[in-house]
Amino acid sequence: MKAKDLREKSDKELLKLKKELSYQLVKAKSKFGMGQAKSGDEKKKKKEYAETKGLANQGMKTSLRRDIRRNIARINLILHERKIIKAVSQNQKIN
Repeated sequence: MKAKDLREKSDKELLKLKKELSYQLVKAKSKFGMGQAKSGDEKKKKKEYAETKGLANQGMKTSLRRDIRRNIARINLILHERKIIKAVSQNQKIN
């Protein structure tokens, strides 16, 4: 995800996307990072991995988690920027 695309979304959409990404991160950690998938489930594991990423031929499992974490960080940054801009325009203290 590009920050430019995220900036076009509303706060409500960003919060929803952040929640979805957080769920995907937990799912990716539990399924692939902990080694809980059985060796006989290779096709299922690959399919779930592709669904989690949204791309069928993405690289390593660690890159998946890294990408999700970075997207969550981008969303947090944009939400914080908007909070600052709103507070400054209203002459309020920033938390």
